[in-house]
Amino acid sequence: MSLIQCKKCCEQVRELHTVLYDENFDMVFVTETWLHTDVSSGLLDPKSKYVILRKDRNGKGGGVCAFVKRNINVMTIDISTAFSILEVLCFDVIFSSRDNLRFFVVYRPPYCGDVANHYLQILINRFTQFATNSKTNIIVGDFNCPGINWNSFTSTNDIVSNSLLKYMVESGFQQFVNC
Repeated sequence: MSLIQCKKCCEQVRELHTVLYDENFDMVFVTETWLHTDVSSGLLDPKSKYVILRKDRNGKGGGVCAFVKRNINVMTIDISTAFSILEVLCFDVIFSSRDNLRFFVVYRPPYCGDVANHYLQILINRFTQFATNSKTNIIVGDFNCPGINWNSFTSTNDIVSNSLLKYMVESGFQQFVNC
């Protein structure tokens, strides 16, 4: 790692610490983390205020991470064992026996063509399998589908955007971030 890369990394870690400790969020979700096994969770949260859930790519780019305050009851759900290519975390936040949230933290690389469609179909299959009516399901992340217009429920004429939009609408998901 060059000095320039190290300096940039240190700046990003300082920015993360500002978000975690100064902003005091209960949960923080990060996509395209670029984390790998050589980056310890202790470096990310040296004050140990969060449970850290990670799905590292262990290569250049990608990866997802969730930081959840330690006073929140979290149960991880393993959804990608058979499909290790997916950059997805799934976990439940348990408030009581009836009031639970299921989170999916997703990064879909900006693949094109058949590879992109295959990846999205595997991802949709995991959502279909693990999203549940007994919990509120929340999907956060980056799908790399800028051609979807969530206000008009239309998309550019590419199969990935169309498939993602169709699944989300038919499954009853709502888009809350529109910028």
